[in-house]
Amino acid sequence: LATIGDIRNGLQVRLATITGLHANDIWPEPLLTPAAVPMPEGDMDLTFDGGHITTFAIVVVVDRSSLRVAQDTLDGYMSDSGADSIQAAIEGGPTLAGAVDTIIWHGWSDYGLMTIDETPYFGAKATLEVIH
Repeated sequence: LATIGDIRNGLQVRLATITGLHANDIWPEPLLTPAAVPMPEGDMDLTFDGGHITTFAIVVVVDRSSLRVAQDTLDGYMSDSGADSIQAAIEGGPTLAGAVDTIIWHGWSDYGLMTIDETPYFGAKATLEVIH
């Protein structure tokens, strides 16, 4: 059974396939943008066959010094395909190198301004379920 840390590490490896994206497994200090951080969001649920389902969010933030550039950059990460697509990066290795059974992508939310440690960013959150 994969631990939360195993899943975060596996997601970081998949996110690191995107050139220029600072892929993290935990919140870094300092936070360098553009950044993506996987975060567990819910309790583990049991599947019918005794496996587990854990909900994760991938928080993505970009520099907001220019909102136009921030939105264009974030839109590339939110695309369902392409070199900058977070969805494509995750779905390109849905077992996280064998650590989990699969990942179910649920989509994006919370698009807009975010504040982290009193610093404003532009960002969004992807939600996915990890079956392990």
